Amino acid sequence: EDLVQELVEKTRDFLGTIEPTGLLSIGAVGESGETLLSLRLKSFSYEDSRTVVIDRIILDTTDTRIGDILEGDHTFSIGPDEEITVQIPVSITPSLEPGTYEGTVTLTFGGDTAITPAVLDAQFRVKSFLENRLWIIPLGILLLGLLILLVILLVRALKNRPKHSPTGKKAVLPSPPLKKTAAAAPAPKSRSRGAVRFTCEIIDGPARKRAYEIKGKNRLFVADGVMGISITPKKLGRPAAELYAEGTSLKMNVLTPDNFSVKALPPNLIGKNLEIVKSNGRKAELKFEKI
Repeated sequence: EDLVQELVEKTRDFLGTIEPTGLLSIGAVGESGETLLSLRLKSFSYEDSRTVVIDRIILDTTDTRIGDILEGDHTFSIGPDEEITVQIPVSITPSLEPGTYEGTVTLTFGGDTAITPAVLDAQFRVKSFLENRLWIIPLGILLLGLLILLVILLVRALKNRPKHSPTGKKAVLPSPPLKKTAAAAPAPKSRSRGAVRFTCEIIDGPARKRAYEIKGKNRLFVADGVMGISITPKKLGRPAAELYAEGTSLKMNVLTPDNFSVKALPPNLIGKNLEIVKSNGRKAELKFEKI
């Protein structure tokens, strides 16, 4: 009875097998030759887990015997009726031309458990020179972008560089001729502290009349804006003139001569009418009266 039990124990896994359930695949091979071999396996008729030790993987193509591509043993375990995918690092070192190769893989084992069949069809691809250097493409795009930026900056620098005369001195470009309109009155170097109250009627479309007062060194500005001629206490944009008090006199300093057609301004604007030319070419009139 003991002998029968011993025979049963020894032959329990006699019909057990580990078989491939899919095609063997080998990843694309780069310059280093290192890649992965993948194989889908399933255990049949084993009652316990089995340990498989692969000690050699011989690769042969239709044209070349490459030899053992396994570096060291590869060991894995598989349970009863279990299906797993095994990925094995391999190295295909012989120099091969880029392209697709077909051949066979022969597995040899270092234990009493094997994969059946042990000779399997294989197909793999060797990368081309460009595929091995894909990192060059983004680097080239980056360098090209930097080169274009450098050229743009260089062109701008050359355009903005001041021109020089043949003698080596910086060339002075002639100023455009000024219109012969009303001469701008020079701003007074010092103004006495005066005070003047007056009204100004602006005839620019419907007539507008307002009272104003200037004390000390305060000024008012005559502005030519989108809403027409106006007098404001603040300097907005580019005013046509400024009003200031000198004693009891009301004086004007012209800031944009193009706005005035008179050749000379009166020493005191009180009781005077003054014509102003707007930016659109139309004329308006200012009438100053003392309060």
